[in-house]
Amino acid sequence: MLLVVGAAVLGLVAGTCVGYLVQADREPTPLPSLSQATVAQAEGEGPEGADRR
Repeated sequence: MLLVVGAAVLGLVAGTCVGYLVQADREPTPLPSLSQATVAQAEGEGPEGADRR
């Protein structure tokens, strides 16, 4: 049991370190804009009996 837990902890630490090293060597990429295009309001009557809170 202790061997399995030790292997799991070692795997997590090693995976984190390798992932960090891979990302550290990469050039940063620009992120897409978080804003979205404005959506026009729908026309016409809404559904009857809808809860309008």
